[in-house]
Amino acid sequence: MLVTQIKLGVYHFNDHLPYIKEMSLYLQVAPETIRYAYNKLKDNHYISLSKNTGAKIIIEYSQDEIQNHIQEFFITRKDALIDLSQSMQPLFSHIQWLSLKNASEESLNELEQLITKREIFVSYRAIHIFLKLFSFLKNDILIRLIWWIYIFYQIPFFSVYKEISILEKNGYLLLEIVRLCRQQDWDKLKIAIDKSHEQIHTNLMQFYKSHIHYASSHEKIAFSWDVYKRNEQKQYSLGTEIIQDLSRGNYREGSFLPSLDSLAIQKNVSVSTVRRTLTLLRQIGAVKSINGVGTQILPINKIAENCDFSQNSTKKRLSDFVQSLYILTNSCQEIVQLTLVHMDESEINQLIILLEKLRNIHRCELAAYSVLHYVVKYAPYNAISIIYSQLFEQLLWGYPLRSIMKVLHNITIHIDTLIECLHIKDFNHCSHIVERLMINDLISASQYLEKIGLTTHIDIQTLQI
Repeated sequence: MLVTQIKLGVYHFNDHLPYIKEMSLYLQVAPETIRYAYNKLKDNHYISLSKNTGAKIIIEYSQDEIQNHIQEFFITRKDALIDLSQSMQPLFSHIQWLSLKNASEESLNELEQLITKREIFVSYRAIHIFLKLFSFLKNDILIRLIWWIYIFYQIPFFSVYKEISILEKNGYLLLEIVRLCRQQDWDKLKIAIDKSHEQIHTNLMQFYKSHIHYASSHEKIAFSWDVYKRNEQKQYSLGTEIIQDLSRGNYREGSFLPSLDSLAIQKNVSVSTVRRTLTLLRQIGAVKSINGVGTQILPINKIAENCDFSQNSTKKRLSDFVQSLYILTNSCQEIVQLTLVHMDESEINQLIILLEKLRNIHRCELAAYSVLHYVVKYAPYNAISIIYSQLFEQLLWGYPLRSIMKVLHNITIHIDTLIECLHIKDFNHCSHIVERLMINDLISASQYLEKIGLTTHIDIQTLQI
């Protein structure tokens, strides 16, 4: 990201980058992360580093080179940035509304100060503001997602966007959002939040129309996002893959997983990764080790009692589950409707057949998740598919709660209505049924996790519809 800012002309030859501590505050990351980034910039001859003068730009680009960098950066990301800007409102508008309803007067004062602060770059101010807008839900996965979106999209855009009057207009709208929060005018707040997302999309489209003119010979750059940090990737991805195999019945209850060596070859990972993954699966109660025999698949009704809820790794995975479930639950209504409208007749019929099958085999609890799976496949925007795919994968960590959540509510009555609404193409009603089912599961999961001592930070009262 810092290389991008240098190439886009945010920083010029002989300029000084902010000190490490200052930059870590701007970007909301640890000082060690900035120190590593600065050292990498030094190694690649972008900056010099010294204790006296700090980080100084030593590479010089002409104005023509900077303009070429701007053209190249935005043309190769055009499809991804426009797609992402169109996805923001359906993905985050309702969640942002819920977050702001939780904001204290002190938090609103802090937000107001951030909006009116002028001494730091607008791109850095933007990331502070938007992280703050979502911070009141105390959802780590949500914050990591928002942060990544702003690193990919908003920081580069606001770094080169020079329409001061429009930026001021955006700021006034954010101040209006704070005012509506103080007045607790929730209906107008929702309208203002929607407008703020639409406004940024409009700004981006105008920027492309007026500033980006060149064609690029370089390959297009797509948006991507991963829930896990890089060093966690293999272990947790393998864990969710094995749980998915269990959920699909690829391994029978009571049977044994392949040996460590066989799994390593089958999944194309190291034996040590398999070993760490199986330890995690034992802790969440999905499998059990039997000395001299192997790793046994436990039946669903035994998972919760074998889950070691005292383990930090178990708590973290269950936290990932409930936080992802929260994001899906509070964005699904609009996104499901958007996707169903986008799907063709044959795709709708496939979904109906799947739901009828679930009803016939008495697995109605999977109805809402089957619809969300179709969102992953057929959402009109790629960013929604990518984000929903990652969040959907995290739901597998709720495996220990399957038997518990199954008995907490009876949802059989809803699936007939869902199927009927799909037949008559009442997609608005469909989306509300899916949201209702998701809310039921979120409440059930949250109540159980709170009962065993895991804080979820979920206000159940805001979920009642």
